[in-house]
Amino acid sequence: MKAHTPSLILVTNTHHAVWYIQYDDRIERCGEMIEEKAHYSDNEGFFRTRSPRGTIRAGGPDLGNGERAHETHEHILQVARKTAELKQQEDFIHYVVIAPDTMKNSIREALEKEAQIKEILHIPGNHVHDQAEAIERLFRNTLQTPVLRTKLGVNHR
Repeated sequence: MKAHTPSLILVTNTHHAVWYIQYDDRIERCGEMIEEKAHYSDNEGFFRTRSPRGTIRAGGPDLGNGERAHETHEHILQVARKTAELKQQEDFIHYVVIAPDTMKNSIREALEKEAQIKEILHIPGNHVHDQAEAIERLFRNTLQTPVLRTKLGVNHR
């Protein structure tokens, strides 16, 4: 395992990010960021359009797709900036991102731009609420896959 540590592991989704550093013998949580999502009460902003024949339409202040995309983009930029700060503090062997597949390209672009990180290992999934031990298992299991071992230049067994 020594050839792969220390590694920075970023676990994120659209509003929550957790950073870990994987060392030879342990994993340490080194940061967390939670973006507050907009919450609405059941009746806040509720509207109803009526006609003499009854209600024509009703609705509420749900966020549109554009607003959600903007919030996710801002979150990813903040995550990339925090990752750049961590990169300044230590020389990492690998950068691992555990995130939903839908975020993979956005995160990769932001990390390349904000943190000048070119090689990123992506592990798909939403694991922000997992314990450190589960994250460490994901990381170690991924290093055992033949394709990744070849990509990273590790000899096959």
